[in-house]
Amino acid sequence: MTAAAGDAVHVALPPLPDSVGTARALVRSLCVSLGAKQPPSASQDTAVLLVSELVSNAVLHARSTVQLTLRGRGTSLRVEVSDRSDALPRVHHYSLEATTGRGLRLVDRLADRWGFDALDEGGKSVWFELGPPMRHAEPVQRRATPSARPNPAHPNTGRPRPAAPQLAGSRSVHLRRLPLLLQARAAEHHDGLVREFMLLASRSEQPLSTPARLGYLIEEFGHRLAAATHADDDAVQQALADGARELDLTFEATREAADAARHLGRLLTEADAFCRVGELMTLAAPADVVAYRRWYLDELLGQLSGMPPDPWPGPWD
Repeated sequence: MTAAAGDAVHVALPPLPDSVGTARALVRSLCVSLGAKQPPSASQDTAVLLVSELVSNAVLHARSTVQLTLRGRGTSLRVEVSDRSDALPRVHHYSLEATTGRGLRLVDRLADRWGFDALDEGGKSVWFELGPPMRHAEPVQRRATPSARPNPAHPNTGRPRPAAPQLAGSRSVHLRRLPLLLQARAAEHHDGLVREFMLLASRSEQPLSTPARLGYLIEEFGHRLAAATHADDDAVQQALADGARELDLTFEATREAADAARHLGRLLTEADAFCRVGELMTLAAPADVVAYRRWYLDELLGQLSGMPPDPWPGPWD
């Protein structure tokens, strides 16, 4: 539903891929409604690109209703995207060739001003402006440091991990010689894959198309796997900052993690096959990433079944 308040338009969007296209159309409509004072076409295209990135992030990671607020005044545009996740946005520093992790980097590069705020009622709001500053209180822009994740199929879910070190009915899983750079590449590939599937689904007229189905299922089982494990993300991040190539990591996992891991492994294999035959920016996972992914999931499944840990044999990056 859309509601106008003064010079602002407020729209509640469901956490579905179609919401990305709806947000793009609303931004273009606002630009047209500004009439003779509308922003230059280049700024309009930039606004459409940036709102696509922010709404895509909210749909993928927050998994809650997305509140879109648009304001236009003179040749200025302000776009705000709010969701119910308390996880603050992070500017990921993936490789230049990556098709993911680019959302906030694009906003940082193309917007005249941008920032984000924690909301009193819970959740957050991410905003950007194009054109001359608009006359209203402007939140202070803040930055958050990127986080490394040991789970190769666990994107930034927007759900803070519980602080409890032990899960009920859990067992300890020991990852010996975890290859940190390869783990980061696997996470980068996973995030790019899900993001592109979801964006393709937002442009498809078939709600149960292959990209939509794979994107949703991979994301869903990634959430389930994350919820059933407790890994020390800080230890991984610190090891990367220290320039380490490998790390021995121990974390807790429940039996539910085994079912999620099995489903996730099959889905990622199917997604790779789709990448090989489809016209995507994201390529099928390279052999070393596939090998790492299988090792990680095999270690999780094996150790939950009582098998001893088997160290990663290499390569390392």
